[in-house]
Amino acid sequence: MRVDTLSVFATVIGAFSLYTLYKLFTRFVNEINNKKVLVRMSKRDAIRNSVLNHTSADSVTFFKTHSLFGKPSHSRDYVTTCVRGTIEEENKYRALVVDENYLNILLSIINPDNTYYSFRTSDELPCLLKTVFEEEGISRAIIYYIESTHYGISYVLFSKKDDTEFSEGDLFKFKEAIRKLKSLRNSFQL
Repeated sequence: MRVDTLSVFATVIGAFSLYTLYKLFTRFVNEINNKKVLVRMSKRDAIRNSVLNHTSADSVTFFKTHSLFGKPSHSRDYVTTCVRGTIEEENKYRALVVDENYLNILLSIINPDNTYYSFRTSDELPCLLKTVFEEEGISRAIIYYIESTHYGISYVLFSKKDDTEFSEGDLFKFKEAIRKLKSLRNSFQL
């Protein structure tokens, strides 16, 4: 009888010890992952600031879709959210339902034959993005695809208020920024 009590007691202590080790290990891994996310986000912000300081872009805004549907499709609703921009942009542009013309723009940027989408507000068909740009006074934007994940896609808008085209130097800097952003996997965490 005493042997059975000791073996049960030893089993309980062993299970508790394993559970405690598991919890400590899980906490340690989560802390490492959180630090990695913060490093990626800080690198993303440094890239954003570099573009703002060295191009004619007035704004660099990061978006991601989060409908859990993968790539955009006309067969279902698609939602997009600003994950990095000005405080006003981040607060204003949350869970925007993408309309058909905006969806067509997103479909065009994920096409491997296209490097970006050039958006001139005055020339675009009516869509949510055009309405937002008119409200913000944005005349031109360049939209680049960054990555696809299980939740959807991530993309970035380089925009400006004056109605002049972006220079070749600006486009070069944007491409350089996109290359760096693509190397920072999952840098668009909310």
